[in-house]
Amino acid sequence: MAAITKGQTCLFGIGETSTLGYVQSVSVKHSFANEDEVVDEEGNVVTRHYDDRRKEITMEVIPKSGAAPETGGNLTFDGITYIIESVDDKREAKGFVKYTVTGRNYEKIA
Repeated sequence: MAAITKGQTCLFGIGETSTLGYVQSVSVKHSFANEDEVVDEEGNVVTRHYDDRRKEITMEVIPKSGAAPETGGNLTFDGITYIIESVDDKREAKGFVKYTVTGRNYEKIA
């Protein structure tokens, strides 16, 4: 059945797929690995430096098949490749297997 939306147009759903399985939720955090500041003699910040951008993704997926993804492996989402840094494997008696995968993308690592 086709979805019907009334009112203002808003973004809905995830919009991307993953080879890890069916994406249930995803969040991406943008930050800097190198931050510093300079204060003057009165303790006021006069310069702020940001460098070495990174992105961190946390994704919950229901796998289609196979084993949990390996830490150190790669995850690609929305055209960006992340290094998998942790995997939580959740199982319950009356539910689907779910993996929560966290990965990082570093500005200078391809």
